[in-house]
Amino acid sequence: MPTSRMQRVDFFGFDRVLARWGKTRQLRRGVSFLLLLEVRLLRVLIAIELVSFDVLVLASVVVMGLVEPDRMCGW
Repeated sequence: MPTSRMQRVDFFGFDRVLARWGKTRQLRRGVSFLLLLEVRLLRVLIAIELVSFDVLVLASVVVMGLVEPDRMCGW
């Protein structure tokens, strides 16, 4: 096992828990990989949510400009 903290990835202590259970190193790597994949998917979902929110705001501004152009132009 690497002694440096930079060389080891330990998500929320799962590496230590699995080591206590006597699981293999390959299983610990698999759990770490799944956690990394989950974090990446969460980031993608957040990005999609932000983009969809921006599109919703833009669409509402366009509709407001079509419905009430006087208010949008400040006249």
